[in-house]
Amino acid sequence: MEGGKVGNSWFIGFSFLCALVLMVYPLPIDWRWLRPELLCLLAIYWVLRFPQLLGVGMAFLLGLVQDIVQGSLWGQHALALVVTIYITQLTIHRLRTYGTLQQLMWVFLLVFMHELFLYWVSMLLGREALFSYFWAPAVISALLWPLLCHALDKLCWVLRVGV
Repeated sequence: MEGGKVGNSWFIGFSFLCALVLMVYPLPIDWRWLRPELLCLLAIYWVLRFPQLLGVGMAFLLGLVQDIVQGSLWGQHALALVVTIYITQLTIHRLRTYGTLQQLMWVFLLVFMHELFLYWVSMLLGREALFSYFWAPAVISALLWPLLCHALDKLCWVLRVGV
């Protein structure tokens, strides 16, 4: 990588676009609480892979786009994603050395904290939400983490992202 540039960085933007589409893909009402927090997972993955490319500023913009796409309170996802990415950046060296199970647990904590922030904002707005509506996405996201990492690592190798 020369001068901090990442080859084929279009793929990173495309992955975020796909995550946004999947975040609003219609699901039956009973299944909506099982939807993983894909944008948050991708942001964590790309920060671990290319910390020079995605920072808190980009996380804020991605969160604002998610707020717009999902029709939620402006800044709700943005601030939750900023806090999540900031903590990821603080612990990046430790997180990179963790094994799969340890990473899975850490990602669970990061996404749980992200969901807890969203739940807190919803409660401040007077919206009622069940407890399972914010811990279930964290569990599903954490279980999805190893699969997502493996798939994106393979795609990055094939598309030569970062070369």
